[in-house]
Amino acid sequence: MLVPAAPVVGALITTDRYIVREEEPVTEDQYVTATSILVEGTLDGDLTAFSGDLTISGTVTGNVSAFSGGTVTITPTGRIDGSLQGAAVAVTIEGSIGTDLFMTGGSVVVEDRGRIERDAIGFGGTFRIDGTVGRDVRGRS
Repeated sequence: MLVPAAPVVGALITTDRYIVREEEPVTEDQYVTATSILVEGTLDGDLTAFSGDLTISGTVTGNVSAFSGGTVTITPTGRIDGSLQGAAVAVTIEGSIGTDLFMTGGSVVVEDRGRIERDAIGFGGTFRIDGTVGRDVRGRS
């Protein structure tokens, strides 16, 4: 008897606008190509995002890999339990990241309400930390 192999990846999605709503949690890794991505609710897994803009005001329980031609924003209510890594024109962290931040962009900013539990590594035209970082800060601007 042949047993089907488990899927190697979660959902692969190509769309104009991708939204994770509060009332519709997502329970697997997401690989998304979209003009804009908005996480308002809970994404239980990792998010790999190729987008114009990415905004997280909800929760991602895993890691976020963001490759954005626009902005990556973690709002004050936004939370990533894992790490945030990638590249964007502008990165603004006002919420929390459970492990590490490793981003490059025209600007990488951790606002005063922003919190990185472990290390913050950033490269860009502007790299500014006004919030809290649990361990090391490294980078170049």
